[in-house]
Order: sequence, then C-alpha cells, then structure tokens
Amino acid sequence: MDSSHGKWIFGKSVWDPLLVLSLVVLLAAAALRLAAVFNDFWLDEIWSWHLSRLVASPVEILTKLTQDNNHPLNTFYLWALGEQRSWELYRLLSLITGIASVGLMGRIGKTYGRTESFTALVLGGFSYLLVLYSSEARGYAPAVFFALAGFSLAGGTAMGKRPLHRGLFWLTVLLGLLSHSTYIFAYSGLLAWSALRLMKRGNRPGEVVAEMLKMHGIPTVFLAADLLWLHSLSIGGGPEYAVSDVILETVQFTFGLPGNRWPAVFACLAAATLLTWELWASRREIPDQWIFYLTTILVAPALMLIAGKPEVLFPRYFLVCVPFFLLLLARWLARVSGRGTGGKVLCASLLLLYCFCNLLLFSDLVRYGRGGYSMAMNSIARQTEGEDITIGSDHDFRNRMIVDFYSRFLPPGKKVVYLPGTGIRPEVAPEWIILHRLGMDPASPPVPRFLLPNGRGYVFKEVFPSSTPSGFWWYLYRKAN
Repeated sequence: MDSSHGKWIFGKSVWDPLLVLSLVVLLAAAALRLAAVFNDFWLDEIWSWHLSRLVASPVEILTKLTQDNNHPLNTFYLWALGEQRSWELYRLLSLITGIASVGLMGRIGKTYGRTESFTALVLGGFSYLLVLYSSEARGYAPAVFFALAGFSLAGGTAMGKRPLHRGLFWLTVLLGLLSHSTYIFAYSGLLAWSALRLMKRGNRPGEVVAEMLKMHGIPTVFLAADLLWLHSLSIGGGPEYAVSDVILETVQFTFGLPGNRWPAVFACLAAATLLTWELWASRREIPDQWIFYLTTILVAPALMLIAGKPEVLFPRYFLVCVPFFLLLLARWLARVSGRGTGGKVLCASLLLLYCFCNLLLFSDLVRYGRGGYSMAMNSIARQTEGEDITIGSDHDFRNRMIVDFYSRFLPPGKKVVYLPGTGIRPEVAPEWIILHRLGMDPASPPVPRFLLPNGRGYVFKEVFPSSTPSGFWWYLYRKAN
C-alpha cells in the first residue's frame, strides 16, 4: 500500500478503471494486428519485395527504382531483411509502427482529456483500415506513425523547445516522406498549424518567417526533394475508379460499414457534418489546431485531387488522414459522454457499434486473408501429374508475379511454367488458367466453363476468396479432356 498517495496495490481503490480499460484496448489492438499478419502476401507486397531484390545498395532504392510501388523506407527494410521463407517477417515494420500508432492516438487524445484518450484508443485500435495496413508489408503504416509522431512533437517544437526536440521533429518528417508520399497531407497541416500559432503570438512578419525557417527549413528541403523524386516515378497502374466512389469507399471503411453504396453516402454526410462541427468547436477550445485538422483531412487531399489528377486512386491513399479524423470523432464522443447518463450510454453504444462493424470486416480478413494463392498453387500441384505445371491467366502481370513468388514454395519435383498471352496467342493452351478479380469489386460467380479463341475448353475447379480492399479472388480452371 502507498498511503501517501492514496493508492492501494490490492485494496479498495488502486486501479484507475479507465487506465485498465485503455491497456486492455491497446493489447486487443496489438492482437488484431498480429492476427492479420499471418496470411498470404498479395500482389503489391510481392511487387515491393521484388523491387527490393533489384538493388545492391540503399542508394539505389532512390536512384534505380523509379516506380510508384517503391515505398523507400519499406523497400529498405525488405532489402535489409534479405531472403526469408517466412514472409510474415517482411510485415514486422508495419506491425510495430501500426501498434505504436494506436498508442500515439491515445497519447494525443490525453491532451484533450481522459475520455478522449480512451475513445481515441478504441477508434484507432479497432479501425479495420488501420489494422489492415498495419499488417501489410508496405509504407502506409509507417507513414501514419510518423504523421502522428510529428503532430505530437510539432506543438512543443513551435513553442521553442530544445534543439534535440526540433531534430526529432525533422526526423519524423524525413521518415514520413520516405514511408509514403501521402505523408505530405499531414505535413501540410503541420505547416499551416505552425504558421497560425506564430502569427497569433503577435510576431512581426519577419519574425514569423524566421521561426518558420528554424522549424521547417530543413523539412521543406526534404519535401522539395520528395516532390522531385515523385515527378520521376512511373505509375504502376491499376483499375480506374471514379473519385466519388473512392471517397465513399474511404468513408465506408473508416466507419467499418458493409459494401453498400447508400450507407456509405449517409456516412459521408455524417462525416462531413461531424468534421464541420468539431472544427468549429476546436476554434474555441484548441484555437490553433483546427487549421491542422482542416488542412490534413480536407484541404491537402482536395488540392491533390484537383491539381494532381492522379491516374489511379485507392482508399489507402487517404490513410494518413484517417487517424486524425478519428481523433476528432473521439473528441465528439467524449463531449457526448459528458452530457449525463444518457450521453454515456449513447457514447458507449456508438463505440460498440463501431467495433462490431469493423470486426465483421476483420473476420473476413482472418478467414480469407489477402487471397488464397499458396493454397491455390498447392492445389494445382496436387492435381497435376508429372513435373511440369503449365499455367496461364487473364492478367499476365498481376497473376504471373504471384505465381512466380509462390512457385518457390511448391513440393520438390514440381516446376511451374507460366504461359503468357493466354486467350490471345492461339498456340497457348496451358493446363490451368487463373481468372481473377479485385477483392473490392462486386462478387460474381464464375462461369462453369469457357472456350479460348483457339477452341480449347476449360472447366471451373475451385475458387479462393479474398478480403477487401487488398487482394484478389482467384478462380481456377482446368483444361477439359
């Protein structure tokens, strides 16, 4: 017992119930992310791994790999790890930064209040989008972590803390940009926040410029270098989606809603209303931060869509914005909770509903993973007599890269021969054909059989599903006798 502080180790009042619940939520968040690690690599991860095998030094990651699937920090990690048969190890960087991001959300929430801290932990810990990309060997989870870390450091840096503090802030900017270029959304917010704080102190314009250079001079050099590097990249391509559909899907996944358009539309309207309300409230309660949230969540992404006109667009490109929207949502829920018993019941009900919806999506991720490619390849190997396995598909780039990756793990005595041009070159008639569709596309049953233009017939054998939005469904067809 520590009576001087009024605390007991085994007594009436030791543990702060909210602190205990927060630790339980953090452990649950870590468990969800760890469980999501143990499934198959999908195309984008294999592609990143393949790129890391093409370089001989870290410098070549930035100079040789001029392809947008190169997320430099993640590519460096894959390169440093080398050849591993357990591909789950390649996801360790994302796993660690993903779990740490949940802790940072709780820490940032604590600056607003204890309830805000707990709700931020719940929202971040059970977010399907954050769980998904915290268990995927790409640069999105590190980018989120360094965005949150930079936000935590920026307030103190703007207040003129020690040079070490400023150096840590510079490091988060550098590593954030190296993680993924969508970190720019968060850094744009940090720039706007710093400028507003300095101007509101009553500084003269020259003093504002001097302080901005002291805090952001080196990071803006990093930013300029990143923009030049981005300009040199080639786009790997992908299916084209309307901007409105991608925005709706982003909101849908942020709330954990099922793949139905109308709930997503209503959720989008609710998100816009909540964002407007909280930004207005923030102007009174935290007078400077509102501009950070507005810029990061809305202004910077909108400018990217208008000025950049990206060739391909996915919900993951807005992942850096998601934890900051969830922090605003945590503030709103805490405000609701503070309005008596009814408010507490409503807040708890909304949190439970949020967790339930996100866990439904998570259950598909655990059940199907990002595709069943290793099972499909082993099934093909078991059913094929002889040594050579001939495979074709409806998309040579996507499916061939996956087939080549998993061919390394087939039983001894089996050799895969991939035949490109299936359905185009009349002489190509592999024993097996793989048809695929993206996990986020609407489900459609496979046709029972089809003919190639050369007259060869194929019969459906098996389907291997995938969760959404990462991964492909694979449909296996075998040449008919």
